[in-house]
Amino acid sequence: KSDYLVRSLHKGILKGNPYIVMEYCPGGDLINLSGKETLDLPKVATHVLCGLKALHNCGKVHRDLKPENVLIKSNGDFALTDFGISGDRNKRMTERNLLGKPKQIFGTYAYMPPEQLNPRKDATVLPTTDIFSFGVMMFQLITGELPFGPLDSERDLVPYLKKGKKGEWNR
Repeated sequence: KSDYLVRSLHKGILKGNPYIVMEYCPGGDLINLSGKETLDLPKVATHVLCGLKALHNCGKVHRDLKPENVLIKSNGDFALTDFGISGDRNKRMTERNLLGKPKQIFGTYAYMPPEQLNPRKDATVLPTTDIFSFGVMMFQLITGELPFGPLDSERDLVPYLKKGKKGEWNR
């Protein structure tokens, strides 16, 4: 529990369909505020890091931190949401097939650290994954751009990922 995590209020099943009722955050998400001068960046950073600290202290890693997963509460605070792919710390990062290749990679490419994009066989989920994503997100909120170049279409994905793996960001 944290003021910087969107709370789940209720869960259940209705006519065979599972559901979760979450805390309402009327301000929407951060993507709409990206690059705007009115955004209080120190407050965003502090609240997001407090939310990550709460998750990490419970042994959880978000794994999909991005502006769309930070909501604005009615009191103006920022809170993390969308824990659908969050993982337990020190568990395997990715399910693998018989040849040791990842079956699926979870997350949003623009915010993934290199170790999540190309995990080793023994890779585990670590809080550093979220810290990398936090850096990418803050870069985007400050500049209105992603650090490794545009990612507007599928054709941008390969060059973006190559730059990310090499650490070639827009300084």
